[in-house]
Amino acid sequence: KKELKNSISIDFKRNFKTKYRKDIFIGQKINPPIQKKTNLISKKIYNLSYSSPSLRCTQTSKFYSKKTKINSLLKEINYGLAEGLNLRKLNQSYPYILKKWQQNKDVKFPKGESLKDVNSRVKNFKKIILNLTNEKKYLVVTHNVFLRSLIGSYFKIPLNKWYLIKVGYGDNINFKKIKNKLFINISRKKINRFLKKVYENSNSN
Repeated sequence: KKELKNSISIDFKRNFKTKYRKDIFIGQKINPPIQKKTNLISKKIYNLSYSSPSLRCTQTSKFYSKKTKINSLLKEINYGLAEGLNLRKLNQSYPYILKKWQQNKDVKFPKGESLKDVNSRVKNFKKIILNLTNEKKYLVVTHNVFLRSLIGSYFKIPLNKWYLIKVGYGDNINFKKIKNKLFINISRKKINRFLKKVYENSNSN
């Protein structure tokens, strides 16, 4: 209890929803604002947040934090030439990508990143988090694939199943920093929601 009392709280949050459909690859190039949320009241409950440079993240951050620091490690995966495509068009233009996925292999998007590349950024950002000492709680606003990598690596889920991890728009994932280590601090219900498809896929296999 003493360690928990002295811990630092870090909330990782996915950006709020934009006007784009879920079936389109939106990474680092397309930069839409968040949809207007008339029912969302600004609550400045953090003195400092870290945010991806994407507009949808910085706007989300400003709802909750008095000050926002931009960090490029928090960017969404770089979809490269696949940016703006849906799965059907991706398969038409770059069929080798889906073939690699079917073989459970990680592959870079054309002139873009792979999951391993994103996970490398996750690891580097965690080093920054582990050095935080000034505040008792921080907010980190980032993207879907970054958060999938964060959760997948934490729970040691096979990399080829990270795409099954479900993180909704605006979802919060709390970690506690205790003795220079990060411990996830969310309910069993939320964990089950994030990992439901991972469990189902494992059971079917």
